[in-house]
Amino acid sequence: MPITDLNYDILYTIYTVIPSSSILHFMRTSRLFYIHGVPHLLKHVLPTVVFKSEASFRSFCNFMLQSESEDKDVDDRFQYLEVLRIGLFRWETFTEQMFVKVISRAKHLHILSFASVDAFRSTDTPGEPSQFFIDAFKEPTSITELILHSTSDDFGSKLLEVIIAPKLKILQTEHPVADLPDALLIGKKFSSTLEELYLGWMLAGLTETSTTVTEIPIYPRVHTLEIFGSLHIDTVSLIPAFPNLSVCKIQFDFDREDYDLVLHLYEQNKRRQIQRNLKNASGGGDRPWTHFDSLWGDVYSVAAFAPQFRIPHLNVTPIIDQRTSVLYPIFEDTRPVQLTINMECMQFARNHIWSATGMPPTLDVESMKQLQRLTLEVRNMGGLGVSTIFEGVTRFLKHQHVTHLALRLMGIRSSHLKETHEYVLEEFYFATLGRTIAANMPSLTFFCVEMPDPKRFDAWQVSRPTSGTIRGLQDSTQIIFLEKIPRAIAVAIVRENDLLELEDLRVA
Repeated sequence: MPITDLNYDILYTIYTVIPSSSILHFMRTSRLFYIHGVPHLLKHVLPTVVFKSEASFRSFCNFMLQSESEDKDVDDRFQYLEVLRIGLFRWETFTEQMFVKVISRAKHLHILSFASVDAFRSTDTPGEPSQFFIDAFKEPTSITELILHSTSDDFGSKLLEVIIAPKLKILQTEHPVADLPDALLIGKKFSSTLEELYLGWMLAGLTETSTTVTEIPIYPRVHTLEIFGSLHIDTVSLIPAFPNLSVCKIQFDFDREDYDLVLHLYEQNKRRQIQRNLKNASGGGDRPWTHFDSLWGDVYSVAAFAPQFRIPHLNVTPIIDQRTSVLYPIFEDTRPVQLTINMECMQFARNHIWSATGMPPTLDVESMKQLQRLTLEVRNMGGLGVSTIFEGVTRFLKHQHVTHLALRLMGIRSSHLKETHEYVLEEFYFATLGRTIAANMPSLTFFCVEMPDPKRFDAWQVSRPTSGTIRGLQDSTQIIFLEKIPRAIAVAIVRENDLLELEDLRVA
C-alpha cells in the first residue's frame, strides 16, 4: 500500500510511540509525515518543552511563522498551539518582534508560562513593561492558565494589567507584598473568572493595622488556593475573599525555633474566627466555608492556619524539628474523616517514629473518633523497616475507627522489608503486615500498598467471620481473612475514597 494511503489514525498511532526527541527526524522523511506530524508535535510534545535559550525560541518562532512565507500548503499550525512555556531571561530585538507575531496569532493558546518576567522590562523604565510586550497583548487572548515567575518587585502585577484574558481560570504568580490583603489584590482583575489561585513570595504578615477586610476582592469561583512563602497568615481575611473554597494548600517559612510563634498565630487566628462566627450568628451571617474539603501543609503551617470548622481531609507533611504536638488542637477543631501523612523517614531517628508519623500516642481518642481513612506516604526509608513505622501506627489506631488504610512507599526496595529480601515475596510480606494491622484495628476493612519504583499495587479486603476464634490459641484470638482484590476494583475504591493519586497506574 502506498504511504500516501495510510489512514490518519495509523499515523497518529505511529507518532504516539515515537520518542519525542525523534519526531522531528521522522517528520522530515516524508511530506505526508511532516504535515500530519505538526498537530501532534504542537499538542503533545510542545507542552513538555521550556524554551531556555534564545536560539531555540527563535527556531520555534520560525517554525510557527513558516506558513506566512514559502510553505503555503501547510495548514494554519497556530490552531494547534495550546501551550507555551518560555524560560528566557533576556531578549534581542529581533526575538522580541517574533514573540509579538507569535502571541498575536496564537488564538487558541490556553497555557502561557514565563520563568522570568524580568525579560519584559522596558530598557528606559525598568519598572514598566516593554513596548513589545504591550504590543503582543493588545488584543484579548484565549489564555486560561497563566504562570509568572521570578520577580523581585511588583513588576509582575504591571504585566497582569497589560494582559487581557477574559477566560483566565488559573493564575500562578510570585510577588513580594506587604501583607495578605495586598497579595489578594494581585488577581483582582481576573477575580470573576479565576478558579485556582497560587500566590507566593509574601514577605510580611498581616498586623492589627493592616488593610481592612472590606478592601479585599472577592473570588467567587475559586475552589483551590495555594499560598507559599509567607510567614504570617490571617484566616479571617481569606474566608470572605474565597467563599466557595474547597482545597487550600499552605507552606509558610517557619523555622524550627518558631514553635512559640506558631502557638501565638494559632491562638490569634482562632480568636478572630470565633469572634467572626459570633458576629455572624447574631447578625444572621453565613457559616464559613461550607464547601471546604481539604487542607494541605506542613505541621507548623496547618497549626498557624488554625481552622475552626470541619475539614473532611487533612494532608500534613511533618518537617524535621517541627514539634507535632501543635497538631493536637487542630485534630480536635477539624475532626477529619481522612488523614494523609507524608513522611521523610531519613530525617528521623528510630526513636522518633511518632514525630515522623505526626500522630501522638497520647492524643484524645474522642477528637479522632470520626477518622475513617488514613494514607501514609513514606519516602527515604533509610535503615527503617516498614514494620517499624507500623508499630507506632497500629498502637495509635487501635482505639480508632479507621476502615481504609493506604501505604505508599516511595523509592523503597526489598531490602527495607526486613523479613524478606526477595521482590517476589513482597506481596506475601504486605499481606502478613496487613493481617497484623487488622488484628489491632477491629474496624479495618480495606488495606492497600503502592510502590511506584518498582511499580506495584496490591489491595486486600479484610473480613472477620462472626463465629469464632481459633481453638488451641489464646482466648478470643479472632480469625482474620485478607482477600486479594482485583486491581480494577481496588483502583476504583482508592479513587473513590481519594486514598492515593493513581493517574499513572495501569489498571489492566
